Amino acid sequence: MYRYIFDRNEWKIVHCTNSSHVRSAHSVAIYQNTMYLFGGIELKYNNDSRVIPAKCDRHTCILSGENLYMFDGYVGIQRSNELFVLNL
Repeated sequence: MYRYIFDRNEWKIVHCTNSSHVRSAHSVAIYQNTMYLFGGIELKYNNDSRVIPAKCDRHTCILSGENLYMFDGYVGIQRSNELFVLNL
């Protein structure tokens, strides 16, 4: 994972502790100091929170107020129509 530093116009590699999953076809939302990719990565300390719904890719993720919504996507080759809501 990389972090972009706007005031320096540069990319830095972020080494996350406890992160063992390869990610692709995902979406991201940032709320306060946490970047959510399913469970989320706390950006100050680069810790993977490991709170994960079912394995799903190509989903849609949206942040509205203090709620993070994740909808649709695929579990394997089967399309999912589940909606997950995480109150942040």
